[in-house]
Amino acid sequence: MNTTVLVIDDSSDALEMLNIALTNAGMTALLAMCAKQGLMIAENLSPDIFVVDAMMPIIDGFTCCEQIRERFPLTPIIFMTGLTDSNSLKKAFDKGANDYLTKPIKPDELITRIRFHQQKARDIASLQQALDNAQQSLCCISSNGRMIWATPQARGYIDAILTSKKHRQSLIQWLNGVKTTQLHISETNRRFQIFYQENVKDNNHLLKIMEEKPLFHAATIQRLLNVTQRESEVLVHLAHGLPNKGIAQALDISPSTIKKHLEQIYIKLGVNNRTQAMAKVLQIG
Repeated sequence: MNTTVLVIDDSSDALEMLNIALTNAGMTALLAMCAKQGLMIAENLSPDIFVVDAMMPIIDGFTCCEQIRERFPLTPIIFMTGLTDSNSLKKAFDKGANDYLTKPIKPDELITRIRFHQQKARDIASLQQALDNAQQSLCCISSNGRMIWATPQARGYIDAILTSKKHRQSLIQWLNGVKTTQLHISETNRRFQIFYQENVKDNNHLLKIMEEKPLFHAATIQRLLNVTQRESEVLVHLAHGLPNKGIAQALDISPSTIKKHLEQIYIKLGVNNRTQAMAKVLQIG
């Protein structure tokens, strides 16, 4: 299978040298003399791998690498530069690079690394396809809340979570904190369970996500127990076992407000505590 490599470097001599080396290796070379040109080419032709120089005018290689990673989350990036300090190395990987070569570039070494990363990318694509076919509800999310990929079963769920600023922030805090095995995210009408699987690479996280089908419906509770809409929403989450803090997060109100709602609910239902209130809901569930 032919490999298409996009090389972004402001040096015409370097581009010519790499063009010859890649062509002789049976690869298709796409050449760009600046980051802007390279990104335009990438959008149109979707290369299999990027080779990016660090020191370029206007948009440097670090910024270019970051922009590539945003648009092409799974495509390998090989960073090449004359910089050899550890800070530059760390920065390159932080911006999304998969590999790092120092100049002067040895064409044979570059070809070897391209083949390695391309095979690895194909293995990942094959695994992703297998997961899609197996109907697994899995997704890969970066530590800053960016979706890297998701199986069809998980895509709708994770889109619903990431489009909510509140839920996205909860997910980011969970991924970057001391992770429990599960994260519950709740709305009035939807509840999600997220199970942590493993740290895949470069602070990307493999997650399994499921939607919990509601056992109780706010409209039914409101009608049968003669409570307000908000009180019925509180009772839905109460019946699903959430503590006051969890109910507050789900409804985006303060725990003290939840406490006040519960006080009114107890009076209306003729009960003394949350357990008795839950029992009332269970009777109509």
